[in-house]
Amino acid sequence: IGAMKRLKRDRPWSELNSLVTDTCNTQRAAGEKLLEHPELKHMFIVGCDSHGIQLLIKDLLNTKFFGDVFQQAQGVVAAITNSPKQLGILREKMANYPEGVVALALSVITRWGSQVRMLRSLRRAKRALIAYFQDLPADASDIIKPFRPHIIGHAFWIFVEHALQVLEPIDEELQKGESDRSPLPYVIPRWKRIHAALNTPAAWVPSTVFEPLFEERYKRQISDLHVMAYLINPATIGDDEIPYQTGWRSTAMDFFTRYDLDHFNAMQELNEFRSKSGRFHAGCQLWKLKDSATLFWTSAIDIAPAIAPIALRLALTPSNSVPSERAFSILNLLHNKLRNRLTNERVDKLQFIYINERALRRAQEKEQMDRTELNQLEDQILLDLEDELLGVNELDPLQ
Repeated sequence: IGAMKRLKRDRPWSELNSLVTDTCNTQRAAGEKLLEHPELKHMFIVGCDSHGIQLLIKDLLNTKFFGDVFQQAQGVVAAITNSPKQLGILREKMANYPEGVVALALSVITRWGSQVRMLRSLRRAKRALIAYFQDLPADASDIIKPFRPHIIGHAFWIFVEHALQVLEPIDEELQKGESDRSPLPYVIPRWKRIHAALNTPAAWVPSTVFEPLFEERYKRQISDLHVMAYLINPATIGDDEIPYQTGWRSTAMDFFTRYDLDHFNAMQELNEFRSKSGRFHAGCQLWKLKDSATLFWTSAIDIAPAIAPIALRLALTPSNSVPSERAFSILNLLHNKLRNRLTNERVDKLQFIYINERALRRAQEKEQMDRTELNQLEDQILLDLEDELLGVNELDPLQ
């Protein structure tokens, strides 16, 4: 709280809308401690959704169903990439196949999506790897040699394909969750799609394997904030099914109590919204805006004054910590071994310039494109007007 006060200085605490953290015990406990302070009671403490999905991938790969062979795949990549000579020989083999030279990607749990990228790189390099291990160089290290029967055999590659069938749909949702335009209302629909993908025959994962893992991770990741964000999302009207919940009204009442809202009016408005009745009747013009929760609730502020302000906050709250992760990456670029004597103040200023310069450049490029299109439209209008005034008629040569 002391560090946050130094950051806020003389600005009002009401400007702080939310705090996004990872989902480990320490950070969850820190969030709960922050909410004990009266000036921060209004804040939303949100678990990073991308981090939660990555941990679900980790849970699946740690099971006996996947674990052993995944470790073999990781071991092959690590052994070859750590031997420059053997990696060079493998790349010569790769050049003989249509896939070309493929970079073998290492899987690191802290790098989101690297597990899928590692398996994809193995699949692309399959023929070259089989050729390499069939004609294994005599000087290959003792670390590489034990993987020969796995690479030459069929069972290993069947696993790679099976693992990708399971992980690629999850990775696709992970990438969506990393977007800056991924607020809270998108979280529960994303987890529902992941569950549906794991529950298909194509995934071929026994429910006894994935169901307990999914339920535990889901309940750890999804909070009342996510449930309320789902409920105020006009795109979810008609689907009140929320995993592992028997009803949403008690959750809504607890939420309204926590944030000191008018219980009676808030519940009445929410019930009418979810049932498309009353002020939110089916013929209401607002439903034309259902694809944008932000625009919907901005337009509904007059007819639903009890829940529209809090609904707007939920609709605009980010669900991931990607911006802060980007800030760390920029810090690593700026504060490197060659510039290791930069002061904290100088690094802060350089980061500010780096981040905002890119945003400004994108805005200027968009403005230039808009101006060019406007100029082209004006030129076309002037030409049409000139033709109309002159009465040009190409079919009559006497004019």
